[in-house]
Amino acid sequence: MQLPAWSRYVLGVAMAAGCGFSPAGGPAIDGGPGGDGDAAMVDAGDDIDAAIAIDARSVDAAPGVDIVYLDPANEQPGAGDWTISTDVNIDTGLNPAAPGIDGLPAGVTFTLQAQNVANARAILVMHVRRLQLQSGATIGLYGSRPLAIVAGQDVVINGVIDASAGMDKAGPGGFVGTDVAGSGGNGNVPNTGNSDTGGGGGGHGTTGGRGGGAGCLAEVCTVGGGSPGTAVNDSLFYLGGGGHGGTAPTRSSCIAGPPGAGGGGLLVYSPASITVGASGRIEANGGGGSGGEFCPSVGTLAGGGGGAGGQIDLQAPTIAVAAGGLVVANGGSGGGGANNTGNGNSGTDGADGADSLTIATPGGPRAGTGGDGGAGSIGSGTGGNGGNVDLGANGGGGGGGGGRITLRYRGTAPTVTASPPAKLAPY
Repeated sequence: MQLPAWSRYVLGVAMAAGCGFSPAGGPAIDGGPGGDGDAAMVDAGDDIDAAIAIDARSVDAAPGVDIVYLDPANEQPGAGDWTISTDVNIDTGLNPAAPGIDGLPAGVTFTLQAQNVANARAILVMHVRRLQLQSGATIGLYGSRPLAIVAGQDVVINGVIDASAGMDKAGPGGFVGTDVAGSGGNGNVPNTGNSDTGGGGGGHGTTGGRGGGAGCLAEVCTVGGGSPGTAVNDSLFYLGGGGHGGTAPTRSSCIAGPPGAGGGGLLVYSPASITVGASGRIEANGGGGSGGEFCPSVGTLAGGGGGAGGQIDLQAPTIAVAAGGLVVANGGSGGGGANNTGNGNSGTDGADGADSLTIATPGGPRAGTGGDGGAGSIGSGTGGNGGNVDLGANGGGGGGGGGRITLRYRGTAPTVTASPPAKLAPY
């Protein structure tokens, strides 16, 4: 459980005065489909406005219990085991009182956890006793809230937990559309000429790339591309996803395609162990940005920015990732600018962040004058910049930045193949 600094001060004063102190109870759950349960929360698609800074120090909620981001009421495991051998999709905007998930075992339940930090959303908490994901099976996650899995025994992952984004679909709790956290800036249109600049890449653990500018000489451009999304401050403790890319400008009836959305937020907790097998993967990659549109007799457009990787937190006394197992939160690549010479062509889309240690393929022009998209981040790198162009041409979208991966453990530090590199944090 994480308490803001001012809360710990109030607690100390109350104890010194001999007063009793009891934390707020668990979040209230409403019965409406997609309801956000907690009385302080807004609709599932909205952000929370309480701008309370949270520091990174842990406070034990109860002896032996200290799950990051969660209150004591939500730290309890479920009563049922869940062995998953076929694909399961979970919409994190579900109603916890009636999840509506096919094949959900009795004793596996859901609650909500509020996060009182700017831009953070309520966490959907899944309570399970033992979780086993078999090889060849995927848990596909999407929706407005990040997901926390609280187990009572070991968690074994031989399949794929997929919290990644696409071009117009955010990972669970990832940012898309009008969200502002870590978002890349939108592209621009010059005052004269049929030329556009690309959208910037989204940011999260690292910054995104800027969108390609127009009228450029030695990286100095008459018209700048969309600004890169900034990295999210690690000390603002919340579970959430990556920033989305910036969109390309629209011209009349020539409508820009969507930028890449942000990868999702995922926490997995076990009081015993988390094991990722040789065929297992946990991924929260950003989505690729769309290529610039070519619209006959109307105009041509720049590329959209890629989305940033999301957030993955694994917490257990023992965390083991076998050779071949992988944990990734890579950035999506930017889209290429359209070609506006000759017959013209639309730019190609940037690829979604890779579920490997390779860079997602940037978008590009099919021919002629458009700018290339920027590469999505892998490792500890930032998103790549979109390609600059001359006036009269269309810039590429910037690549998305990397996400954040944290392994909280006891005893021996785990060894894991991860992109970006995992932060190791004893607890």
